[in-house]
Amino acid sequence: MALSYSAEELLRAVKAASEEVITEEELLQLLEEKRVRAYIGFEPSNVIHLGALVVCEPIIQLMRAGFSGVFLMADVHGWLNHKGELDVLKETAAQNIELLKKITRARGVEDSVVSFVLGSDYQLGEGYILELFKLARLVTASEARKSMDTISKKDVMHRVSSEIYALMQCIDIAFLKINVAVGGMDQRKIHVMAREYLRKLGHQKPVAIHTPIILGLDGHAKMSKSLENAIFLNDGEEDVSRKIYKAYCPEG
Repeated sequence: MALSYSAEELLRAVKAASEEVITEEELLQLLEEKRVRAYIGFEPSNVIHLGALVVCEPIIQLMRAGFSGVFLMADVHGWLNHKGELDVLKETAAQNIELLKKITRARGVEDSVVSFVLGSDYQLGEGYILELFKLARLVTASEARKSMDTISKKDVMHRVSSEIYALMQCIDIAFLKINVAVGGMDQRKIHVMAREYLRKLGHQKPVAIHTPIILGLDGHAKMSKSLENAIFLNDGEEDVSRKIYKAYCPEG
């Protein structure tokens, strides 16, 4: 059963789980009108880690209140970002969907408000590609590249696939009929780009909710699926103990 919140109470709960909301006024209006449809996307390059729980918290708060939430398993994005081949990424996506189902159920989210979508199920279709091309005619290469500063692998950063990745993330918001996009602060530039350009294509400007980025166990880089500095949700007790024992701990 969905929890009963006023729009103001739910806004406070979302803000408490976030670093910023762009904009609070727009989100409050959507909450008052009870027409929120939120989403968050994950590259299925590995099993999701503890940092994902932090990033998921705002959308979980919205879903607990009965609003629709979409988890996008972005296999095509992962492929463009050189994180693996599509067939392998799809297998990992299936694992992550099962883990996310356990998380949402444990947090009291009703199955009826949660959707799990695989990117390759719609991102290769003619309608999607046409919208992608329309956006590509508006956005400069420099804008698209800068939006990927904190997302792309360094060896992929200067490939055209990195720019396509950014544009696709904007089109996902429109194609999935999303009005609230959730992600870590590393997604900020892409979400701001989506807010600027989607309305020029006749789509709704999305609210953007950004969460803090959790440092990895090395104490330097963000917790990452690919940097061996994360605790994964399928790690066993021995793995967790070993990783914590080796983790960076500041003096004092």
